[in-house]
Amino acid sequence: MRKQANRWLVAVFLLFFIFSGIHMTAFGEEPAKDPLAQLEEEMGIGEEIQRIQEYLDGLRPEGRTVSLTDLMQVIIQGNMKEIVNTAGKLLEDALFSQAKEGQALLVQVAVLGLTGAVFSHAASAFKGSQIPETAFYMIYLLIFTCLAGSFLSSIQITAQVLDQILEFVRLLMPAYFISVAFAGGSTSAAAFYEIALGAAWAVQWLCRQVFLSIVRVYGLLVLGDHMMEEPFFSKMTELMEKIVSWGLRSILGLTLGLQILQSLVLPYADSAGRSAIMKFAEMIPGLGQATGAAARLVFGSSVLIKNSLGAAAVLILAVITLVPVVKLAVLMVMYQGAAALLQPVCDKRIISCIQGMAAGHGLLLRITLYSLFLFILVIAITCAGTNVTYLAA
Repeated sequence: MRKQANRWLVAVFLLFFIFSGIHMTAFGEEPAKDPLAQLEEEMGIGEEIQRIQEYLDGLRPEGRTVSLTDLMQVIIQGNMKEIVNTAGKLLEDALFSQAKEGQALLVQVAVLGLTGAVFSHAASAFKGSQIPETAFYMIYLLIFTCLAGSFLSSIQITAQVLDQILEFVRLLMPAYFISVAFAGGSTSAAAFYEIALGAAWAVQWLCRQVFLSIVRVYGLLVLGDHMMEEPFFSKMTELMEKIVSWGLRSILGLTLGLQILQSLVLPYADSAGRSAIMKFAEMIPGLGQATGAAARLVFGSSVLIKNSLGAAAVLILAVITLVPVVKLAVLMVMYQGAAALLQPVCDKRIISCIQGMAAGHGLLLRITLYSLFLFILVIAITCAGTNVTYLAA
């Protein structure tokens, strides 16, 4: 018992000296110009924040970059109106720019489809000849080339945005989970860090390698299958759609299920241990109240950094994926519109091919959104779960 009491006493004095050092640094003779940057340095995440900012600067070489620290300050100040206005402007710019790009592709597909319809009706006068089929194959090959180029470009866009999400999360995790350890306890931080690593592995290997490869084969099968009178690979393409859809749902459900189970237990275990230390520290005559107040100040600052960093990370992830998501959504809608407009006059095989391309873009859009929502929910549950430690203390 005596040895255990000595350990508690040493821990309390170390806690007091740490808090005193932070207090002196914050209110000493040379105060920091930026309180948020000062807190980041005290927590040991200043270099990680700087690496994240350098990466964000590299994503926008034209100068329209996102400042992580400024975004955190805006969130702390509660100026959500500025964030909403900026997000609305970015969405509007992305929507109009991608609509203009997709309009040209829609016109090409529509012109080729109408040309094929004219040739087919004109060639139908030659009964018993191969002219109608030859005209169809000529037009279909042109449409095939146009759609295949667009679809492969969309796959590259999806792969690029997944790489950007993974790189940002890789840079974010050290800084974020250090702040989680300060605010919520080392046990919770370690457990949530493992789940975040598992989510990153799932996105990198399953989404980036497996699912994108399946979608690439799916697109080629759709384009080649509709050259025949009767499709031979319709069941195969349906199976591929189900594999991608159920695979994405399984990744999201498994990751969130594990994290929710962890958040039900581990933060409360950390809060129990930290509450015991706080109670014991406050029992010291003369120093107890000051130590407890300093501890609550530091814990509150740590929670503020953790939550603002998590919220800023969610917004940055949304900004990173905004343009690719809008592009894929616009192409999907335009392909569906082209199929609807051309159905009365075009061959049913051309209509089915265009619909298949719309479904392929839908799969790419689903992969991107599931990857985005996976990390957003991981960050959100971590923020909410680890707040328990501070509230209990």
